[in-house]
Amino acid sequence: MRELLQSQIVQTKEKIQAIEATLNTATNLQPMFIKMMANSKRHHEVNLEWLQEQLKNN
Repeated sequence: MRELLQSQIVQTKEKIQAIEATLNTATNLQPMFIKMMANSKRHHEVNLEWLQEQLKNN
């Protein structure tokens, strides 16, 4: 279980970094797309917090 959680944590961090990179480098994104990407980033951040809590409890 720990290995699975650790793998998910790594993958989630990569997703967050990819979204951040997109938001920080793209100059011609539609405002609605920027909002969707920000919401997606927050979703992954919440997942990351939950996964880290699960790892601590296992």
